[in-house]
Amino acid sequence: MSDQDDHDYRMSQRKEKLTGTRKTLEDLLKGKKRGSRSQAEILDPIEAAIKNNPGLSREEAEDMAKKLGF
Repeated sequence: MSDQDDHDYRMSQRKEKLTGTRKTLEDLLKGKKRGSRSQAEILDPIEAAIKNNPGLSREEAEDMAKKLGF
């Protein structure tokens, strides 16, 4: 028996079954749809660069963009 088979068997024998997970997932998805941002907010490259590089300031990001021709 492989490790995966062993894991699957043990999970099928659990006394405590996962309950309510579908409703929880649906609620999370509904909340995500309600709080979604506009396409312009998502595609702002300066904001994305700042978010992905915590030490980067807005001025530095704008300077880099100008130097690279954006």
